[in-house]
Amino acid sequence: MGESISKLLLALLICGAAQHVSANDKFLFYINGSNLFGNDDNSKPMKNYQHIVGYLQNKGFDVVFDPRKEANVEGDARYIEQRINNKLESGVSPEQIFVAGYSYGSIVTLVSSGMLNNPNVNYVLLAS
Repeated sequence: MGESISKLLLALLICGAAQHVSANDKFLFYINGSNLFGNDDNSKPMKNYQHIVGYLQNKGFDVVFDPRKEANVEGDARYIEQRINNKLESGVSPEQIFVAGYSYGSIVTLVSSGMLNNPNVNYVLLAS
């Protein structure tokens, strides 16, 4: 789990998350992998994700994490697209928005990036 956090933070730093905006202005949409499918909120995988989200929040990200419990790539991507559009419509700069996905979440991230079609939003794909 520590390695997953390190990889995500490194990817966000490479994107420039820590350089362009203040801590209160960074919005991270974090999309889980399929290891949460079929698990309840007290499962070890869920607790691991909650730990990662807490860690990122402590680093200054406003984390949007709505655990996916089953595969629905198009539906999940549309949901992320709508949430990002809401942020953009409220005045958030696209450079302040980061979408990170792990495993299944990477697929959703790719599909949502195509739906959104905004090259200024930052995307991070994670796999192991």
